[in-house]
Amino acid sequence: MMPVAAIPWWAWVCPTLAIAIVLVMWLGGAGSVLAAIAGVVLIATVFAAVFHAEVIAHRVGEPFGTLVGAVPGLVGIGGGVISGLI
Repeated sequence: MMPVAAIPWWAWVCPTLAIAIVLVMWLGGAGSVLAAIAGVVLIATVFAAVFHAEVIAHRVGEPFGTLVGAVPGLVGIGGGVISGLI
């Protein structure tokens, strides 16, 4: 069994911040500064999703690891682009 490394702080902080920003925007409205912060956090959250997919891909191995690595990246980036356009 391989040793399990600790999850980096940014891999769980960024998604948590994204949820908090969505709640703040939903409850209080969005200003331009908050929208800019939300954009930065969205990009960081996509990186966190891809990081988690890579960790799972390394644990699963080939050929399933490639599929596990590709799907969240495509969904995360596609969802970010679509939600940014709405």
